[in-house]
Parts: sequence; C-alpha cells; structure tokens
Amino acid sequence: MRSTSRRAATWSLRSYADTSKTAARSSDDFERELAEHLDGRRIFLSGAGLEKADVRAKQKYVMQDGVPMPVPSLTFRAEAKTTERSSYTFNRTDWVTLARTADSAGENPVFAIRFLRERRDIVIVRQSLMGSLALEVLRKIPGYDEHFTVVKKSRIVRATSYGHFTLMTSALPPPNRPTVLVVMPLHMLLTAIHEYTPE
Repeated sequence: MRSTSRRAATWSLRSYADTSKTAARSSDDFERELAEHLDGRRIFLSGAGLEKADVRAKQKYVMQDGVPMPVPSLTFRAEAKTTERSSYTFNRTDWVTLARTADSAGENPVFAIRFLRERRDIVIVRQSLMGSLALEVLRKIPGYDEHFTVVKKSRIVRATSYGHFTLMTSALPPPNRPTVLVVMPLHMLLTAIHEYTPE
C-alpha cells in the first residue's frame, strides 16, 4: 500500500537563494518546503520556544483493507539548516538535542542541510529509519562511502559527502551505544517516504 499523502515526492529548486536573498529568508523557505514535503508543519519560533526543532510531521496512516492504519516510522521531527559555505560542521550536541526531543515524542529525528551555492539538500538520519532499503538505495548514489568513520564530537559534511558514520555518544539511551547515521540526498528520503509500503 502507498502512503495516503497526495503530495508528490518532488523537490523543487524554487527557494535556493540567489545572492540577493538573506540567510534568514533562505532558512524560512527551506523550513516551509521541508514541512510541505513531509506533510508536517513548522514549529513556532523555529524551536526557540517550548517545542524544539524546526519542522514536525505527526502520525501518518496507510490504508489496509479499507482501514487506516498508523505508521510510526513515518513520523518526523526535523532540524533545517542552510549554509552558503561549501561545508557544514555537524555537531554531536545538535544531534543529541534533536534525537532526545524526537524520541520522547515517538518521532524520527531528521537533520536536513541546504547548501545554497551548490543547490543541494542533504539529510542525516538513523540508518535504522531506512531499514533494509538503506544500503541498496544508497549504493546507487555516486560517491557513496561505505566505510564507517567514528565521530566523537563533530563531522564536516559537504553537499556530496554521502555515506554513513558512527556517532559515539553516551547522552542517549542506552548509554555508550553508538548510533549509525546516514548522509544522503534529501530527495531520496522523500521518495522512500512517499513510496513506503508496510510489510
């Protein structure tokens, strides 16, 4: 069965900033697009208030034998970042904050980065979110790095630095258990979400 969402999993380039756009405007545009494509909503004050992160996509349903069934794996809490630089420093503390908030609400953490100059969007998610699809899909990405790197504090990511890495953290339960994260193009995650078929 397919997700009941009617939005196509296409990712437009409409809000990539030209030189006249401010960083704030670009960030707002990215949050708005991300919320739209995840069938979610923007969080008030971009998470500066009581509710954390930038975008929240609540419970999704698929039809099974004419009955709407909840799909927990399709709920998300996303952080959206934009940069005009060619690289972005992904910090462990940022992931821990996002993951804690998402986990407490039964949602999947998604860390999205828009590289304005390169006109590319990437996303960092748990490998477990992609399930068995992960390696099959990711190996098709040109330049995908299958070598695991261990990250203790931060990692530099670029617009085309696709691959997976192990994030060492004792801040998330269970203590001292590494988290395997995947860096992939955002459009591939959106396609996987919109083509999701429950087993």
